Amino acid sequence: ATKILLIEDNQDHAFLTSQQLKNCYNNNAEVRVTRRLSEAESYFGESDVVISDVNLPDSEGFDTITSIVKQLPRTTPLLILSSRKDEDFAAKAVAHGAQDYLVKEGLQKQDLYQRIQFSIIRKRFEIQLERDRDDAKKDADFKSDFLAKMSHEIRTPLNSVVGISDYVDGEFQKLTREQIQESLHQINRSSSYLLNLVNDILDMSKLDAGKEDLKLYSTRIRDLCHNCIEIIKPPAVAKGLSVVCEVDEKVPPWILVDQVRLQQVLINLLGNSGKFTDSGEIRLEVCLPEGSLCRLRFRVKDTGIGISESELLDVMQPYRQLEQSDRPVQKGTGLGLPLSKKLVEFMAG
Repeated sequence: ATKILLIEDNQDHAFLTSQQLKNCYNNNAEVRVTRRLSEAESYFGESDVVISDVNLPDSEGFDTITSIVKQLPRTTPLLILSSRKDEDFAAKAVAHGAQDYLVKEGLQKQDLYQRIQFSIIRKRFEIQLERDRDDAKKDADFKSDFLAKMSHEIRTPLNSVVGISDYVDGEFQKLTREQIQESLHQINRSSSYLLNLVNDILDMSKLDAGKEDLKLYSTRIRDLCHNCIEIIKPPAVAKGLSVVCEVDEKVPPWILVDQVRLQQVLINLLGNSGKFTDSGEIRLEVCLPEGSLCRLRFRVKDTGIGISESELLDVMQPYRQLEQSDRPVQKGTGLGLPLSKKLVEFMAG
C-alpha cells in the first residue's frame, strides 16, 4: 500500500482529503494525518509521498515547503495542497522544491491519483538522472586521470629508450662491451614494458568494441601454468616471496582454450599479487569444480595486504586505482584487473 502523509491543520479539510485519497487508491493506501509540521517530521522517513498545506500552526508559506524538502528523503516527493488558485504562487512552490501544486476545490478522484503517482515516478526519475549524471562525471574524471597516467607511463620508458640510445650512439667508441650490453638490456626492458602497455590499451578497446575473437587450441595446462609462474617469479623471489603452482591431479593434461588470453589473465593476477605482497607466498591453484567435467577453476592467492569487498567493485572498473594512505603507491594505468575480468567474461568464465 502507498503510504501517504497528509499535513493539514483544518480538521474538516483533513477528513475530506484523507477520504478522497483512500477512495482514489481504492482503499489501498495508508493515510496518516498530522496538524503540525513538528508532528509530521517523525513520519517523513516512512512515507512514499507527503501532501501538505502551506500555512500550518508552526510554519507558514514557503518556509513550510523549504523545511519539509530539507528533511524529506531524496526519494519522497512533496505535493502542496492549498485553497489558493494562484499560478504564480504555484510556480514558486515548485521552485522551492515541491513536485506539484494541488488546489483543494474541484480536485477529481482520477486526477488526484494520477498527479500523486506521476510525482512519485518523476521524483525517482530525477534521482536516477542525478545518479547517471554523477556516474558520467566520475567516468569522465577517471578517464582524464587515466590519460594523465598513461601519458606518464608511456613517456617514462620512451624517454629511457631515447636517452640510452642517444648515449650509446654518442659514446659508442668509449664504452666497454659490458656497458653496451647493459644499455641494450635497459632498452629491451623499457621497450617490453611499453609494448605490454600498448597491448593492454588495444585489448581493452577491442573488447569494448566487441572486435576480439577467441583462438582455441589444445593446450597442456600444467605447462601453461608453470610458464606463468616462471615469468613472474624473478621479481617475487627478489622480494623474498615463495611462488607455488598447484594443479589438482583430477585436472586433465590437455584443455581446449585460448592459451594467449588465459596466460595474459594469469600473469596479470599473479603480477598484481606480487605488487602488494611483501612477505609470504603467491600461489596459483587449478582444480575441477565439484560436479564439473569441462570447466576449470583458477585461484590466485597471496599473503599480501588484501582488499575489501566494497573496494573490489572499484578496482575492477577500467581506469581506476585505489589510492589510500595504507597502500603502497604502484605505477600503472589501472587496466590490468579490469582487462583480466573482461577477458575471463569473454571466455565465458
